[in-house]
Amino acid sequence: MAFLELEDAYGRVTRVPVFNESEDGTGTWHVPVCDTSGFLKVAFQSVLDDVGLTFGTGGPAKIQWQTDDANAHLLAIIFPEGSDPDVPGLVIADATGEKDLGFFNGLTEPFLAIVNDAGDAYVRLDAGDDAVAGSKGLYFSPATDEDVELLNINVTNPPRLYWDMSKKVFYLQDAFLVIDSGSGGLELKTNLTHGATDLAETDTYWRCGELEAADGGALIRVLSDSGLTAGSPTLMTIISSGIAADTTKSTSGAAIIESRASEITGSGYDDVTADGNIWALLARVSGAWKTLEITDVNGDKWLNGKITVDQATTENFFAEFKSGTQSIGGFKVVKVVYDKDSALFNAAGTTDNVELLAATSGRQIIAAKIVLDVQFTLNGDRTGLIVEMGEDGGDIDDIIDNTGNLETDSVGTEYKTRGALWDTAAETTVFNRVIDLTATLSGGSSGNLASMSTGQISVYLLTLDW
Repeated sequence: MAFLELEDAYGRVTRVPVFNESEDGTGTWHVPVCDTSGFLKVAFQSVLDDVGLTFGTGGPAKIQWQTDDANAHLLAIIFPEGSDPDVPGLVIADATGEKDLGFFNGLTEPFLAIVNDAGDAYVRLDAGDDAVAGSKGLYFSPATDEDVELLNINVTNPPRLYWDMSKKVFYLQDAFLVIDSGSGGLELKTNLTHGATDLAETDTYWRCGELEAADGGALIRVLSDSGLTAGSPTLMTIISSGIAADTTKSTSGAAIIESRASEITGSGYDDVTADGNIWALLARVSGAWKTLEITDVNGDKWLNGKITVDQATTENFFAEFKSGTQSIGGFKVVKVVYDKDSALFNAAGTTDNVELLAATSGRQIIAAKIVLDVQFTLNGDRTGLIVEMGEDGGDIDDIIDNTGNLETDSVGTEYKTRGALWDTAAETTVFNRVIDLTATLSGGSSGNLASMSTGQISVYLLTLDW
């Protein structure tokens, strides 16, 4: 830009700015004119491509029609290379922005910013500089620690994405989040370290993605820190908390946690193929995945292993057989505990016994055992407290032989029956004398049971109840 001096008939000199199409002044000169509203205009019709209108002392910034890309001519705002104090940014603000904002010191990459009316908060969009924290992408800088509206679309039932400062969470309201991942997915990371980098990055502890690229399905992978030791907490826990659980035990029953399986046809669900497997449990064994358990559409179970049932109650079913609503029988484990002060170890008795399980129609004893919980300590000259189990007056006696010594055997020793106990003549269970204890004197003969300072046994009975 230059000035052209014009003198009127009265000798008054006016300096009029003029503009050249070329930066070196070799192009066509243009004179600005005022329109009927008093606005100054410059005729740019003949301004050359890639010639800028400059701003600032020395012209550090300019606007120009840029044709460097033969396939994409565009109007460009060109900033100088960012350096102190020239920051390559375009800021939109009202009059409050005409001051030292202090927001953009040190930024060296081009950016676009909008400053609020108070001049104490802004939103910035830039391509970023890896060397400057918080200078890449869309950056929100509120005046205080407050909620931030990130996305609000003006449609019916508008979806919103916002930051809740009090809870420190992102909320997505009235919308689904769809990740069209292809070979990607969703990952959760923390400060853990693991070595399974073929499965996920070393700080990833949860990953969800496509199971098979061609067939679909979902794969959820959970990884632990390499420093975990045996007995560490479970790696994945699902907790579902309901108000009132359904108690229906039938094909229409519901539960707080449910897994549902179906086939698909057309645009919806379809029934599972007859005898089709709907659930399986696999483990990594000898370098390959091995199926350990299967449930099919009939509710049938296939198990490559054994079932262990452990209940704290003293008498309860661990397997029950039903036809519809009618129970037709089941196995029970009955546990009875006797210590040194119980009726079984009566100091006044000689060969004491007690009825652990009364004869009941519809109950059969399948097996029984005694476990020595605490060794017995006897007073006097006895050499041992012998235990035997049998049926009082029945067909099978002394089911546990005189080989169990409650005084000298190790804690945890088990004394087991040889077989089932029931009365074949009466066809009902008779187990009236289930334990026979004999304290043997040093001379070899039996004597009265004396008081004892320690001792406890547990008796376990396996029954079949009809």
